[in-house]
Amino acid sequence: MDTIRSQLIDESLPVPPEFPVEKFQAVRDYLVNLKPTTKRTTSKKYLIAERSLAGWDNVLYRSLTCIEQGHMIAEILQTTELDIRRRFASLQLAAPLPFQMRRVQQIVRGITNEFFSGRKPYEQERTFFVFFVSGLSALESFTYSMYTLGAALDKGQRFQMALNGRDNQIDIVTTADAYRTWPTATGSRVQKELDQLAKDKGTRAKPLKTELARWERTRNLLIHQASPLRISNVTLQRTATGPDVSYHLTWENDDMDVDQMLKLRAWFTDKIADLVTAADEFVGTTLT
Repeated sequence: MDTIRSQLIDESLPVPPEFPVEKFQAVRDYLVNLKPTTKRTTSKKYLIAERSLAGWDNVLYRSLTCIEQGHMIAEILQTTELDIRRRFASLQLAAPLPFQMRRVQQIVRGITNEFFSGRKPYEQERTFFVFFVSGLSALESFTYSMYTLGAALDKGQRFQMALNGRDNQIDIVTTADAYRTWPTATGSRVQKELDQLAKDKGTRAKPLKTELARWERTRNLLIHQASPLRISNVTLQRTATGPDVSYHLTWENDDMDVDQMLKLRAWFTDKIADLVTAADEFVGTTLT
């Protein structure tokens, strides 16, 4: 066993309670031991098993990053609104007469410019980018690890590996297709989970409204553009005691408040937990 590679998780890692640590480690132990004990590290099975292990490690790191950034986005949205309201309250504006509202609106625009230039939008942009990119990376790393696991074990031609090139053909759909026809995996929970991922993915020709399709669409936009669908709104309100403001973020024409952000994070944590659990069941009952 590779001693260094076998020690991945310890108390210093920020592993949330939603992540199935023991099941992840059980699959990892299997992958570590899957590599041939021979010193011929150039053998095909060794190289494939090594890739499966590397993909599995990435599931952990990208999952933790996504979950952590999900918390940070929720905190940023919450603190941004509180800071804006404190800043507005510090002006101590009295209840304006109707003809004075234009002046108040100008003040609101000034506060908006103050909060959404410089570091504030950068922090939002950074956390949104890392959140969506890391989440999709974790799901894709899972399918990569499962595909290479199949390539290491299956003696047929279902899993094609280009050891000397790039594995461009490995994605959610090709992995689901391979597991569907692999007798060892057919009917297993991991095969059904992969099938569901493939169904939720959609295509450019037939885009879906699933959570996975939304994540992929957002991730692809964020890779090339600075959040074109994200708009920060500071709204002026009249109250009995004077003017007040509220803040909310619009994302793809939907309000992106703290609750919505937590729902996105919950979808990811549930999905990655289901996938890891399915892989653990497959390794623990079918392959051993």
